[in-house]
Amino acid sequence: MKMIGYENLDYVNKAGVRIEGARLYCTTKTNRIVGNGTRDLFLSKAKIERNNIDLDALIDKEIVLIQNDYGGLSKVEELQK
Repeated sequence: MKMIGYENLDYVNKAGVRIEGARLYCTTKTNRIVGNGTRDLFLSKAKIERNNIDLDALIDKEIVLIQNDYGGLSKVEELQK
């Protein structure tokens, strides 16, 4: 999966909860898609800060998604070749 960009988010949702973080935009390849597909993922501001994720450094890089025990996205790292 390759990260091609991100969007910083900071808004209050319909329930009145403030949402801060980033939406990551990625390309992906699967057997079901001819060519490349796209996927967007959300990382909270807290996860970005806690894991020292440098989103600018990940643009145009192949990335690895690390999930927590509950299946949620917890960390993003550059794929080491």
